[in-house]
Amino acid sequence: MTQLKKTIPADLYKMIHKDIIYLHLPPSSQIKEITLSKHYNVSRTPVRQVIQRLIADKFIIYEKGRGNIVAPLTWDDYLHLYQIRSSMELLSIHLAVLNAKDSDLQAIEENIQKQEQIINDQDYAVNFIELDKEFHLLLARAGKNKRLYDLLGNIYDHYSRYNFLSGFRGRLNFAINEHKAIYQTLQTKNEPLASLQMKQHLDNIHSVISYELPHKL
Repeated sequence: MTQLKKTIPADLYKMIHKDIIYLHLPPSSQIKEITLSKHYNVSRTPVRQVIQRLIADKFIIYEKGRGNIVAPLTWDDYLHLYQIRSSMELLSIHLAVLNAKDSDLQAIEENIQKQEQIINDQDYAVNFIELDKEFHLLLARAGKNKRLYDLLGNIYDHYSRYNFLSGFRGRLNFAINEHKAIYQTLQTKNEPLASLQMKQHLDNIHSVISYELPHKL
């Protein structure tokens, strides 16, 4: 029983967090403890705990007159996330070039192989975002800066809501090839080229989202 009490909030957080990222819980929709407890078939106590954690992580906000709602998606918020993520990713690749070990490179290579395998999957969008997040966090882990790793993970999840909403089917092959190029340059420890490739990669994603997002907000 003790183990169950410890694991339910953690597992529930993952489920609700994922449903927010993939828009199953739509932006600006109301969040009610009783509704979530029925939907996820758990008591209200762990739901209350998870809501507080999601508020701390900025995925749920309080709106006067409505109570807790899923954080809305806005153009300004997207631009702010893009600016922050760009700075973090450039620091991440810089540190990865300096500090990556063979085990880090092997993990990144295996991640890219998985990306290539899911292109034609029915659930490619969810699967690719999960693997894309793993790719970027593997780079951050290779850089050996735990604070950056944690911050980048949170920013990436917020950014993913916009990426998922915009759609990216036509860019999958391009994104994977860009990941490969970054990985190959990381192996050679060419920091200027790796930083340039990362910037171009992020700019290419930004171009797609910037084109699609205004029509979908």
